Amino acid sequence: MHASPRPALSRRIKEFCNRDWQVSFSHIYRGANMVADGMASLPANPNGQIHLFDMPPEEVTSSLRDDFRIAPLL
Repeated sequence: MHASPRPALSRRIKEFCNRDWQVSFSHIYRGANMVADGMASLPANPNGQIHLFDMPPEEVTSSLRDDFRIAPLL
């Protein structure tokens, strides 16, 4: 059985926040962040480990294209 990666991830986030820089977090509604919403909808890794992608999953490529098209307008 593998240990959950969450405590290590949480610890790393705290380490980054404690560095000598300004960090802020803000809530983005799911409808405004379709890529993150699509990623969250992907099936969980059955062994509980974090999955790193070399390429975006097919399920979010259209949302990524939309983001690239809209980003220059912001």
